[in-house]
Amino acid sequence: MGRTKLKSVENTPQPIVGGLSTNYFTSDIMNYYRFGSYDNTFPNISRIAEAFAEVLPYAVGSDGQKLATQPQVISALYNPNKQMSGVEFFETLIVLSLVFPKVYVLCWHNKGGKAIAGGDITADNICGFTFLESPKVEVDKRTGFKTYTTRALGQESVYNENEVLEISLNVNPYSVLDGYSPSISAKKWANVDDYIADYQGGFFKNGAVPAGQFIITAGSVEEFNDIVKEMQVHHRGAGANNNVQYIHRPLGISGNPVEAQIEWKPLPQPNNQLSLQELFDQANKKIDMAFGVPQEVKGYVSNSNYASVEVADYIFARRVVYPKLVKIWSKFTHELNRITGGLGFAISFDYELPVLQEARKAQVDNFVKLLDKGYTSESIVKALQLPKSFNLLALPEENKQEEDRQDVEALNNKEDADQLITSQKSVEVSKKKLVKANSKIEKAVEDYTEKQIKTAVDRNLFDIVKESAILKGLLFGAIVEILEDNGKAQYDKGSKEIEDKGYNVDNLIGFYVPEETKRAYDEYLEKVCLSYSEETNRAINQVLERAEFEGWGKEEIRQALNDLVDLEHWRVERLARTETHRAEQMANLTAMRELSQQSGAVIWKVWNINPLTPNPCEECIALNGQKLPLGDSFGEFPAGAGEVADAHPNCSCYLTFEIEDNEPVVKVVCPNCKRHLFESQRGNCKGIKCQGCKKHFDFEIKNGVVKAVEVGKVK
Repeated sequence: MGRTKLKSVENTPQPIVGGLSTNYFTSDIMNYYRFGSYDNTFPNISRIAEAFAEVLPYAVGSDGQKLATQPQVISALYNPNKQMSGVEFFETLIVLSLVFPKVYVLCWHNKGGKAIAGGDITADNICGFTFLESPKVEVDKRTGFKTYTTRALGQESVYNENEVLEISLNVNPYSVLDGYSPSISAKKWANVDDYIADYQGGFFKNGAVPAGQFIITAGSVEEFNDIVKEMQVHHRGAGANNNVQYIHRPLGISGNPVEAQIEWKPLPQPNNQLSLQELFDQANKKIDMAFGVPQEVKGYVSNSNYASVEVADYIFARRVVYPKLVKIWSKFTHELNRITGGLGFAISFDYELPVLQEARKAQVDNFVKLLDKGYTSESIVKALQLPKSFNLLALPEENKQEEDRQDVEALNNKEDADQLITSQKSVEVSKKKLVKANSKIEKAVEDYTEKQIKTAVDRNLFDIVKESAILKGLLFGAIVEILEDNGKAQYDKGSKEIEDKGYNVDNLIGFYVPEETKRAYDEYLEKVCLSYSEETNRAINQVLERAEFEGWGKEEIRQALNDLVDLEHWRVERLARTETHRAEQMANLTAMRELSQQSGAVIWKVWNINPLTPNPCEECIALNGQKLPLGDSFGEFPAGAGEVADAHPNCSCYLTFEIEDNEPVVKVVCPNCKRHLFESQRGNCKGIKCQGCKKHFDFEIKNGVVKAVEVGKVK
C-alpha cells in the first residue's frame, strides 16, 4: 500500500499512563522522556553508539554461513538515504533505541529507477531507509491496523504498518508492545544531575533555599511589608538570588512584641557550604547502571589500573554492546520478514569480544595443541567459538637453527649419551637426504598457490577440481620418487639386518613400489590437494568480501590478493614438509614389509619421537615406544590410517624396526673326538680346548652351521 494524504490530524495529546494510548503523537512521548535525559546520558550513549556503528552487518543463510552474494537489503543498509552513510545510519539507529521506547524506520522501494517512500516493499526492491521523527501512531480498534502520520512543510503523509519497521530495544512490562529504553530508567537521575549543574551555576531551578531568617517586629502587616521591601533592595541581586526569609513579629496591646508564630531554626549548613559530591556520585552511578557503561570505558580512570580497565572493556563488550547488536539486528530481520513475507536469510554480524589476559592465554594454548594434532585453524576457531583473528595464529614453523647439543657428560650414563648423539646424526642425515624432494613439492605447491591467487586478481574463474588434479599429478611424481629412493635404501639396510639375525637372504628379489601403494597414495593426494585448494579459496574470498564491505578500489584489491601469496606461504611449507616426511616413512615401511614377505623375517615397527622436538604433543608422547606388527595401525590420524609415525601436520616422529632372531641353538662337538663342548646360536669362538683329545679349535657359528678349524695351543 502506498502513502496517502490527510486533510487534518487531531493534535490532542493523549495521557501517558502505564503503556501508550491507542492514538498518540510520538512527539509527546519523546518530549516526556527527552528533557533532562539525553544531555546527561550522552557519555554513556555515545560510547555504545560508537561501538555499535563499528560492527558491519551482513546476510547469512539457513546454515548460518555468510552468503557469497549479499542481497539487496544489505546494500540498502550501507546506502540508506542521501543524508546518511551506512555507519551514520547504524549510529542513529542505536542512539534512538537508547533514548526512545520505539524507533520507526520507513522503507523505500525502487520503482523504475526512482526511490519511492513506502509502497509495495519486497526483499528485492528495497533501496533505502529513513527514520520517522515524531509520527502520530493510530491503531484501528476494529482491525488493529496501524498507521503513521508525519508532518513536513505543511504537508501530512500517512504510512501503514507494511511500510514501517518498529524497532525497540527493551520490553515495557506494563505494556509489552510499547517498548522501553534505558533513558526512561535513567530519567529521574538525569534530572537530579541537571539540578546539581544548576546549583553549581548559582541558583536552583525553582528559586534559592534560604540559609537564615530575618524576624521583623512591626506594628502592622503593612509596616512589615514596607520594611521587607526596603531590605530586599539591598540584599537581593539582579538575578533574584541570595534570598532570605522574612518573618513578621507583631506588637501587643502594651506595645511590646509578642511571640512570633515561626520560631528561628538555624539551618544545619549554609547553602554556600553544601557538599554535593555524594549526590553527584549517586546520580552518576544510577545513570551508569541504567546503560551498563563502566567509568573506564568513558575515559574516567582515576582509580583504575590495567586489570580493571581490561575487565571493564570485557564487561562493556560482552554485557552491553553484544546483546544490543543481537537485539537490534534480530528485530530488524523480524520486521523485514513481516513486511516482505519472508527474506530467505537473516542479518548477522561479526563481533570479536575482548578476552581477559588469562583467558586469552588458555585459548592460545588450546588452539596450538589442536593445531599440532592436525586440525585446521578454521575448524578449531569454529568448534571453540574463538575470535576469527585466531586464524592468523596458524603461522609456519620457522626454519630452526641447529640447537645447541646437550652436554652428554651431564647425562646419567654414556649409553644414553651415545643414543642421543646417534639419533641427532640420523635426523640430520635424513633432513639432508630429503631436501631435494621437499623442494620439488614446495615449488609445485607454491606455483599452484600463486596461480590460484593470480586468477582471483585477474577476476577469472579458477577451476578448483581441474587445477587440483594437475597439482596432484605433480606431487604424485615427487612422492613416487621418494618412495623409490628411500625404499631402496631402507631395503638394502634391512637386508643386512635380517641376514645378521639369521634369516636366509638368498630369495630376496629387490625393492619395488607396489601398485596398490601407488593407488592408495594417489587417492590420498587427491583429498589433500582438493582440501588445500578450498582453504586457499576461502582465504581469497575473505579478502574479496572485506573489499566489498569496505569499498576498496581495484588496486587495493590487487595488492591485498598479491600480499596473500606471502601470507599463505606457511601453508605451502607445511604441506611440503608433511608430505615429504610421510612419503619417507611410507617408503621405509613398504621396504620392510617386502623384506618380511620375501624372507619370512618377523619384523616389528616402533614409534619414536624425534629427540630434537622441543614440545611434542600429548598424542605423540602417548605413542612413543609403541611396538606393532608391520600391518597394524597406530590409530586414525588426519594424514591417513595410522600406518606410519605421522600423527599430524609437521609431525617429526619416525619409525624404527626390530627384527627377531632366527638362528637355532646348536650343539657344538669336538670335530676330532665328538665330545660335547657347548651350545650356542651364533658367534666366533677361538681357542676352545677339548678336554677329551686335548686339541684346540676355532669355531664360527652362523645360521645353524658350525665351522671348526684346529689351531695350535693357545698361549
